Amino acid sequence: MTKKALYIGINDYPGTANDLKCCVNDANDWSVELGKRSFAVTRMLNGQATKATMVTAIRDLSGSARSGNTLLFTYSGHGTWAPNSSGDELDGRDEALCLYDIGTNGPLLDDEIGTLFRSAGTGVHILLTSDSCHSGSMIRGREDDLDAGKTRARFMPLSDWMSKGELPPTGAAAPRVVSGIKRTGGDPLLAGCKDTEYSFDTSFQG
Repeated sequence: MTKKALYIGINDYPGTANDLKCCVNDANDWSVELGKRSFAVTRMLNGQATKATMVTAIRDLSGSARSGNTLLFTYSGHGTWAPNSSGDELDGRDEALCLYDIGTNGPLLDDEIGTLFRSAGTGVHILLTSDSCHSGSMIRGREDDLDAGKTRARFMPLSDWMSKGELPPTGAAAPRVVSGIKRTGGDPLLAGCKDTEYSFDTSFQG
């Protein structure tokens, strides 16, 4: 079984006042640990991690993977969000990774990441670890692997288990129901926080 890993760590964000301190360390630590576990390791640090080079690296790894292979992508750096234009986000936001050249080429959106991962085809095991803000729904599963007619809300109506005398007034505290389903998983994601939260940069004893 082939195991490949791509590690991205970005401390330096030129043209912004948002440099970080610990992300390169994160990538180096991941690289050492997974190297011990027979992963073929590629690292992209700071200026190596432009949007174009990262897209190419992910596309090359995904496109060359075969059923049974394992691909691990780790990202440590800034995260952000951008207004969603396709209507596939309930909160109206696309989550995104901030690459070295975000000031000129923009972020890498979750939709773009999903497209890159889908090029891996079936039977390829992919794990994304994203230690960044707004990372909780950074990747999406395939829509076409949902079984038709098998989607059902896991909600038990109050009237099915509560007596009539206990039921709240009609319309009281009714939950917002969203029709249909969109995959927000598929391939495993280890996220630093929810997609509405921040991850933080800090140090421990220096």
